[in-house]
Amino acid sequence: MQDLIKAMLHLQHKLNDRTLGPEWPTSSVTDWHLAISQECAEGIDAIGWKWWAKQDTDLEAARIEVIDILHFLLSSELQENIGLHPDTLADRLVHSYDDRHQPLYLDEQRFEAAGGSTIQLFQLVSGLACLGRTNFGLIVLLAEKLGLNMLEVSILYRQKATLNLFRQNHGYKEGAYIKQWGPSLEDNTFLHILSQGINWNLPSAQDLFYGRLNVKYLEVVRSHVKH
Repeated sequence: MQDLIKAMLHLQHKLNDRTLGPEWPTSSVTDWHLAISQECAEGIDAIGWKWWAKQDTDLEAARIEVIDILHFLLSSELQENIGLHPDTLADRLVHSYDDRHQPLYLDEQRFEAAGGSTIQLFQLVSGLACLGRTNFGLIVLLAEKLGLNMLEVSILYRQKATLNLFRQNHGYKEGAYIKQWGPSLEDNTFLHILSQGINWNLPSAQDLFYGRLNVKYLEVVRSHVKH
């Protein structure tokens, strides 16, 4: 467990270096908690919450929103614990993981998160974020509600982080990146397809996945130019 978390922390640091520059841990321009609350709203939309209208649940989209939340949670933990040894920070997150079925308290109210619905957990994550708090175990619990175990969470995190690095390397921040890879299909929707057959236990997995992203993106660019 600790190795999985350390690997995610390392990759998140690398991604933030690429996106924000190496001085990001001491920067005040980011608001990780605001980002988390916004991703929670998108996750709730993916589940479907409008009782007055017919809605379809987009499970894959909801899972991606949880992984996006995880990106911002790890960033927050890294920034708030500058100078802390990676093993120590990983141990703290392992402890949070182990306590994920324990009650949580928000505004002096007790919440039995383990018995909550996915929408309720998204709301709880958002409520904590609005108070400047994060809870790694709660994110994992939410992922489990959506059918992902911790190993699957770490693999999907690596896939999305690799896509985020790919985006930055192709002009995402400057507005040059083409996010629509098909009719009404964003690049996120291709993660499962492009990752098939990759052994994520191998050190070369992310490089192979990045290469597949590159091949697909060249097709997208060519198609975009034709139109």
